[in-house]
Amino acid sequence: LKELLAAGGDGYEVRLMLGRLYLEQGDLAGGKKQLDLAKKLDPERARPWMLMAKVLDRAGKKGAEITELKVLVKLDQQNGAAAMRLVELLAEARDWRGVREYGQMAYFITPASARLHLLLARALEKKAPRRDLKRARWHLRTAELISPEHKGVAELKKKLGLK
Repeated sequence: LKELLAAGGDGYEVRLMLGRLYLEQGDLAGGKKQLDLAKKLDPERARPWMLMAKVLDRAGKKGAEITELKVLVKLDQQNGAAAMRLVELLAEARDWRGVREYGQMAYFITPASARLHLLLARALEKKAPRRDLKRARWHLRTAELISPEHKGVAELKKKLGLK
């Protein structure tokens, strides 16, 4: 691939492949550099964002992973796994506004996720105006219907004053 670059054969696919090779060899900095170049060459393609998010997840760099996932879910609007991962990371970071924003996006992809409904209910209960408590209750009831034994359902029901 390096010979291809030296001969003037640069492009998105070459940078993407180089990025993957560097990452497979454990070179995070080299992989990131190549994937960043791929992003610049074709910013509308989701693959480099997805690869970087996975690498950052393995490296435990949650803040950087959130940044990559925010772009990824806008480029690949049907990627339910990425949307759920983003919502979970935002909830861990206590970014309830982000959970509400990206949780609504994830809801359209994975409407039957009890975990998602529970996170949305928690986000609405935590930081939303009083009028959103009805929506919080609705998401909580939906989570309960999907998965009655989910560990967070009983706790949040008690907080919201539900039986």
